[in-house]
Amino acid sequence: MRVLQGIGGAATLSIAPAILRSVFPGRLLGRILGFHALLIASSSAIGPVLGGTILHTLSWQWLFAINILPGTLALLLAVRALPRDAIRMQAPFDTVGAILSALLLGSTIMAANSLQNAISQFGSLCWMALAALSGMAFIWQIRRTGHPLLPPSMFKNERFTLAAFTSMVAFVSQGITFIALPFLFQSEYGYSPVVSALLFTPWPLGIVLIAPHAGRWADTISAPAISTLGLVIFVVGLILLATLPARPSMWDICLRSLVCGIGFGCFQSPNNREMLSNVIREHASYASGVLSIMRTFGQCLGAAAVAVLLAADERSIHVALWSAAAASAVSVVVSASRLRKITHPAETG
Repeated sequence: MRVLQGIGGAATLSIAPAILRSVFPGRLLGRILGFHALLIASSSAIGPVLGGTILHTLSWQWLFAINILPGTLALLLAVRALPRDAIRMQAPFDTVGAILSALLLGSTIMAANSLQNAISQFGSLCWMALAALSGMAFIWQIRRTGHPLLPPSMFKNERFTLAAFTSMVAFVSQGITFIALPFLFQSEYGYSPVVSALLFTPWPLGIVLIAPHAGRWADTISAPAISTLGLVIFVVGLILLATLPARPSMWDICLRSLVCGIGFGCFQSPNNREMLSNVIREHASYASGVLSIMRTFGQCLGAAAVAVLLAADERSIHVALWSAAAASAVSVVVSASRLRKITHPAETG
């Protein structure tokens, strides 16, 4: 059943930015992506608190059952509101490319996750070998087929490729932090799941506050510049979290989480705009899919990194947070490399 949830979530989240680009003109793309980020962050702010409350008062099954009503409502709204004038795809689906892509991403995550078990080094090597082989086979497949899962020409655009890589590394940092913080709040500081969720809430609230403005700035100033600024703020926030004292006040934790949220919100929608605006309109759905892959893949790698660190030493939560800051610093460098290439926002059709 979790596989079905993953398929449904992937189909929904990966196509949403492409639909937004098809509906709104390019000059408004940053604004609408900022509003889209606001809606996602609002849900993220409500979700942990609601989940913590459910676990505190009800059984874990309610974590899934409670989603039936909003899921049904979303389905009805989609049937009514989504555009119906899509052109039917005449090209055959690249089944081989899809299988190789799944093997590549899945084996890479499994290789990273298996590093937490020092006994199964052979298993780790097997996963790494499978990742390398499936990666080479995937590249060969998309180059040879007439209808590839991902058009290789997209990645010839350096701005698109740099934005995609920046997104992945930034989400690695976010994935590390999202897993490490609950351990920090509950294991070291002794907070309950509900209070831990409340302490996390300033992060998505920071995104809610800044994302719409960041999207507008990306339309009028420079998407790479705004997203780089956001990453710098994000690094500062992660360093603040990594240097939390042994007994911090709740306000201190919330303030540092808020800085992270503001930084990530300032980065996310401008960087998404940069990705979507640097491909031709016919490739918008592919770019949207890459955006979703970078987000999910980065978060999974981040979660695997935390598992490896905690398996080595249960007291290494602060090391995990420093690792997140280091990864985010790498994303700053990659993002900043785009600044010398442009002097104005990308034009979109």
